Amino acid sequence: MKTAVWSRVFTLALVAGLVACGGYKAPNQNNNTGSGVKFRAFVSQNVSAVGGATAGLDVVDATLDRLVRAPGVTVGPSPTLMQVSANKASTLVFDSSTNAIYVVTNSSETEAGHLTLPDFTESMAISTDGTIGFAAVPNALLLIGGRPWRADFSRYESMMDELGIRERCVTHIRYISDEEMPLYYGAADVVALPYRRIYQSAVVLLAMSYGKAVLASDLPAMTDLIRDGENGFLFRQGSHEDLAQKLIAILRDDAMREHVAAQGFNYVRQHFDWSQIGAETAKLYEDALV
Repeated sequence: MKTAVWSRVFTLALVAGLVACGGYKAPNQNNNTGSGVKFRAFVSQNVSAVGGATAGLDVVDATLDRLVRAPGVTVGPSPTLMQVSANKASTLVFDSSTNAIYVVTNSSETEAGHLTLPDFTESMAISTDGTIGFAAVPNALLLIGGRPWRADFSRYESMMDELGIRERCVTHIRYISDEEMPLYYGAADVVALPYRRIYQSAVVLLAMSYGKAVLASDLPAMTDLIRDGENGFLFRQGSHEDLAQKLIAILRDDAMREHVAAQGFNYVRQHFDWSQIGAETAKLYEDALV
């Protein structure tokens, strides 16, 4: 199973060619025709839904009840998702036919650039400071297993409901026996360990021993074992944005993930295999007795 972090995305399904919109800037104060809405908004136009019209990004001026094409923005034929930054400075537009994300500068209503994803996404988010965009991994699942320690798991279940990701989460909140461990590790593409405080973790080594990529917070106990991008992955402790960004990157790049997982497996075999530990222990006793 795959693991990803998802954020709530504000989209609005409308009629005919209106797919999604997001208000973002101060209204035009001239000649209000009575709609009473005080915002301009981008509206994506789906060519198949409007019978031959050219697809693209339109602008709704609600105070003037007017729909016009945004001349400074060129998107593909199927702009289907939109996300507005919290500071209203920019908008992300995803075109499903080309898998491209367009970045639009709201103040000038012009395109600031675009990039092409390796595959489809069904959800986007923007960091609170407006500097980082996220595209969720389709069909990703978050598997949470084990028994909570000094915590009421219902708190996290409420968060799943609030974010609308309940169907993306599989929860086995109970003791996981040693006999079951291979099933859980075998189902994972990446093992995420967002520790806030930790002095050591057998889970890191166990995950590596199963040939799985590990993503952990950059605490000293983790950096002693993990070389970021070589035998595992690290994110900034306490930064949910960095955690999400790293997870998405890991899940989207199969070759990178598998290479790092293989390096982690080799690292465990070289340094933590029981035969190696036994040989080093025997040598310690020999040196002490000589």
